[in-house]
Amino acid sequence: MSGWSAKRLSALPASFSQGSLSACLNEWDVDTKVNYFVTPNSRFTYGHQSVALNDAWRTHSTIYGVLWEGTTRGTDLKRSFDQRRGLDYLPYDAREPEVGIVATGLPISGSGTSVSVER
Repeated sequence: MSGWSAKRLSALPASFSQGSLSACLNEWDVDTKVNYFVTPNSRFTYGHQSVALNDAWRTHSTIYGVLWEGTTRGTDLKRSFDQRRGLDYLPYDAREPEVGIVATGLPISGSGTSVSVER
């Protein structure tokens, strides 16, 4: 089983007082899941999730930042980032419904993130 999505968002809302940013955010998502049955009642499940964001604006440190409870605006004219995130997992499940035993074990997972910032 797998799926993906792609999004392109423009005119992002900045705040109630500022209206919207003339920025554009691109996002891609991929999800995959595969089951491997060792026996009829036990299985490994491999799963993968990944997200990629391009040009995500971070306005809090820019001159467009919103003042809130004593905070100040930043001095950056622009601050955006690109980010990649990934997660892989491999759990094992065993079930013996006749005797009411359910065992879950061997959780293996890993993740990674990379970020680049433009100011």
